[in-house]
Amino acid sequence: MTQKAEYAKYYPSWADPFDVEVAEDEGRQWVTADDEKESWRVCPVDQNPLGGCINGLWNELACECFKKVVCFGSMCEDGEAFDPREGCACRNADELRSELYPDWATNDDIRKAVDD
Repeated sequence: MTQKAEYAKYYPSWADPFDVEVAEDEGRQWVTADDEKESWRVCPVDQNPLGGCINGLWNELACECFKKVVCFGSMCEDGEAFDPREGCACRNADELRSELYPDWATNDDIRKAVDD
């Protein structure tokens, strides 16, 4: 296997030999194709359109403004979840997830976006 083929196997396509050397020097692990996807921060908070999320929390993965609401005493039925854009309105959980988040987003990505 050539050195170029070896780099292509473990490093992102944009990495040149200098990037590889730096990564190895810093002790970083090799990047696999699965790790090459974009950061979960699809819409960073500084890209919040016109500062429109004033009375809520900007979710950088959903690119939506989520309301600051706590639904005390409210519950959704099985298979439903609160729509964070609407507050305490229940929606089908699978439809809501596919509507709010990219297909590639993992449950961990979604948790990080909500917790940040």
